[in-house]
Amino acid sequence: MEYSKVDLSVLISELIGALPLTLLIMFVAMAVGFMLALITTALRVRRVPVISWVADVYVSYARSVPVVLQLFVAFYGLPLVFGMFGVADFLTANVAAMDYAT
Repeated sequence: MEYSKVDLSVLISELIGALPLTLLIMFVAMAVGFMLALITTALRVRRVPVISWVADVYVSYARSVPVVLQLFVAFYGLPLVFGMFGVADFLTANVAAMDYAT
């Protein structure tokens, strides 16, 4: 079995080209995650019955469902939901990754 040689300079240039998008996804996911955590914590502390129950369900879901499954649902399931409202083109792979990487 013979392996083809990989040009390291081409590989590095492709990785550097993808770096801005990777950093953008990381920072957006961090900001969204922080805001969700802040809002959920505030809602759980206030103990308004219905809102607190919804926050508890959200926290339980986020802790118990693997992230890979959440990404799968975000990428394949949310476009179906958005499609019912006529905005199916809104959710791209990058938006799904930013939304559920938190």
